Amino acid sequence: MSADDLRLNLMYLLLSSQSRLGWLGVLQEDVVKAAEQYQDYVHKEPESKALLRAEQLLRHAIIPGHNKFFDRVSRLPGGLKFLIDMRQDLLSIIQTNRGDVYLSSLNESLKEKLQA
Repeated sequence: MSADDLRLNLMYLLLSSQSRLGWLGVLQEDVVKAAEQYQDYVHKEPESKALLRAEQLLRHAIIPGHNKFFDRVSRLPGGLKFLIDMRQDLLSIIQTNRGDVYLSSLNESLKEKLQA
């Protein structure tokens, strides 16, 4: 893995709890954006190219960008430990943000990665 990946992991570990919440929010943004784009396209004419584009977005959203990030981190020395610690942070944040479905989705993705 690259030095950038290692720096990113170190940066995360040095963040405060509030900053970690913001950082995890960045990871969940791709899920939010894909869902919003899909809804926008679906509400356009059903026989148009917009529907085809919506299906394309849905296929892309099935494998969100944060999964690619988790895959890369898991291959680093100490990467699995890092992901376990990140999930503990995420679970703590979810306790105070129970209604946030995107954080829950991020948690499920991370949980699946750790179980694989």
